Amino acid sequence: MIMVADCNPILIYDPNIESFALIHAGRKGLMNSIIPKTIHKMIASYGGKPENMMVFVGASIRKCCYEINKELAQSFKKSYINENDSKFKLDMIKWIQDQLFKCHIQRENIQILPTCSCCETNLFSYRRDCITGRFGLLVKLL
Repeated sequence: MIMVADCNPILIYDPNIESFALIHAGRKGLMNSIIPKTIHKMIASYGGKPENMMVFVGASIRKCCYEINKELAQSFKKSYINENDSKFKLDMIKWIQDQLFKCHIQRENIQILPTCSCCETNLFSYRRDCITGRFGLLVKLL
């Protein structure tokens, strides 16, 4: 189980080896390549294969709400930044997808919940509420 508020809860599952990983992927984790590192660990430790891996990304802050300052925006690929009216918004979902594709995860094996934690008032969002409540992603192999 992992607990998040605005960060991305990510499940990577390889049914052929009955192995999974849970990732708490925020901006800093993505900057430090947490997704490729996790996938490579699954390959090295358990013999996983990217073409077999399935990925689920849960609710998280999305580009509609993740405003960052200009200086920080300049540190990202332009394709991850939406600029409008001198506001800069970070698209972590595109960034996550790019990391998954570079690791050879198949597009059809990626499922992304289309829910923004900041927009959805029934979910916790530090960005929206400045409180530290969390919601979780729980996995159980049957």
